[in-house]
Amino acid sequence: MAEENYLLRGARNTLLDMLLDPIGGTYPLFDLPVKAVSDVVFYNNAAELIVSNSQPDVLYRVFEDINNPGEGLHTDSRSDLILKTGLLINQVHAFRVLATKIYSPQNSCVLLQGANIRVGVNTGLEVVAGRNLLNYGDKAVLIVKNAQKNANYSIIYYTKSGEALSVSQLMCIDNKQELETTPYPAVKTTGADEIIAVRISPLVLGNDADIRLETIYGLREDMELSVAVFDENTGLSGVLLKVTTISVMPDLNLPLDWFMQKSKTQTGAADYGSKVGLRLGNTQKSVKYQLKLEAIDSDEPLLPPDNLLSNWFVGDGDTFDILLNIPAKEDMVIVVTAQKLSDASHTGQLTSQVIIPVYPDENKKLSVVSVTGSGDKAIRLDQPQRGILYQLRNPGTKEMIDPPVFYHRNYGIGNTRVSANVIERLYKTEKIDLKGNRTFAKSLFVVDTCNQNNEAEKDMALLPVGPLADTASFEVTATKSTTGFSVIIDTVKVSI
Repeated sequence: MAEENYLLRGARNTLLDMLLDPIGGTYPLFDLPVKAVSDVVFYNNAAELIVSNSQPDVLYRVFEDINNPGEGLHTDSRSDLILKTGLLINQVHAFRVLATKIYSPQNSCVLLQGANIRVGVNTGLEVVAGRNLLNYGDKAVLIVKNAQKNANYSIIYYTKSGEALSVSQLMCIDNKQELETTPYPAVKTTGADEIIAVRISPLVLGNDADIRLETIYGLREDMELSVAVFDENTGLSGVLLKVTTISVMPDLNLPLDWFMQKSKTQTGAADYGSKVGLRLGNTQKSVKYQLKLEAIDSDEPLLPPDNLLSNWFVGDGDTFDILLNIPAKEDMVIVVTAQKLSDASHTGQLTSQVIIPVYPDENKKLSVVSVTGSGDKAIRLDQPQRGILYQLRNPGTKEMIDPPVFYHRNYGIGNTRVSANVIERLYKTEKIDLKGNRTFAKSLFVVDTCNQNNEAEKDMALLPVGPLADTASFEVTATKSTTGFSVIIDTVKVSI
């Protein structure tokens, strides 16, 4: 009905009351519109009802029990009137309005329209993140503004069965056994998609003030966090509308190790020319990784462009292997760059570096020759490797036969490499030779010809066997002067 009709009928009734007084009068208009300001109110709060086009000579009272109506209110003009209920605690309330003539109280009626009010939770509260960008392993903090009194709040995230990362991949769980046995109650479950809400913070009770929520564990991955609310008084629950995205920086403290592709394991040093890779532990799915050559023990290395040893590889949330794009021929130091997929500016270098020592090259041509002038025999090694100590060894007694020959490509003493003490202290290993593995030598200082006459670069090394009384066999050994890793190239028989 149009507003004018209510006003006209009200004015008509007022005129009739004046004419009929004192023998009679009219009743209040019973069909005035009634509606609630909000269909849902908070626990222990009042609801408000609006009576439109109220009559100025009528008192209006809101009630659930007709025998206990609320305070009577009226307006001096024909306008909307707001009626307040008492404090509400039950889940559902049905309110009606009693209208009573002020000057003839016996003339009253209950308005035709009423309002149903539900006591629930407010899902429109403001949520503010303590920080939207966290360092790896930091806990997320959400501030809920003006949290509802006596309602419990907690941080949740949604996960879909079979698709999402596990809690232990998303967060830094420090007790996996506890995680397996501690339930994370679902606040919400929806349909066939099997989407559930997992609680990841303690419950915090609201008190009509700001509250602080903090995740139980630190975050490993970017997460979209929501806030669940549960009112114990009414049994009603909900999820606040605000969804907060928290980004996590790359973890720069990943465990690193190297391995040989053929064995998938690490030995003391990599075989010369072998394919090697790095094994990254606890990778993040939101991060990509790339290997870079930090240093190589070579004077003239053939380096890849920009010293990059791999393409970018995205983490899988677990241990991840990346192969180098060059074979292992010289001792190398490898670093790893980590970069967020969502933001290239969130890039860093892992704090750990990986040292990959390499065994000497065993693929050398050996031959027996006579030494000019003396007639003694020597074993000739063609195309010796820079920085290697070559020496003969008695196969039976395992005694080394002096002197060793150090090959440094005639670069002179200024290019002679000395020591591996720093590496040895880092690895804390004891010296084990000839493929005994995991050994770095202490300082080895060996100087060959200083090449004062600018002789052509040597393409061979002579290992004298000394005077022989009979045919004898010799093991030809090669030892890295910087690390002490050594191999037996071959056993050579020398006849007198």
